Amino acid sequence: MSGISKSSVSKLCKDIDERVNAFLRRPLDGEWPYLWLDATDLKVREGGRIVSVAAMIAVAVTTDGKHEIVGLHIGPLEAEPFWTTPLTGPGQARAQGREVGDQRRP
Repeated sequence: MSGISKSSVSKLCKDIDERVNAFLRRPLDGEWPYLWLDATDLKVREGGRIVSVAAMIAVAVTTDGKHEIVGLHIGPLEAEPFWTTPLTGPGQARAQGREVGDQRRP
């Protein structure tokens, strides 16, 4: 085998997209007294150009100390709307009553 066909890559990417979307839409059960949000800047190809985007991950801590990834959000900038959308947009009930922590604190 010397390579992988474009159709195989497309099929694989479609499968990955479906799995990620199912993960992001899953119902969240449980209690999370703490929620950490962290983001990193990435370079992606969009419309034939390289642009900067921010990828945010939300990690919650359960009452028994277990860490869970509860969300992922990709946005154009690390501006205020980028940070508040996961807390105020669809799924906002997930974050209500939670204490948001700063990952840089000890």
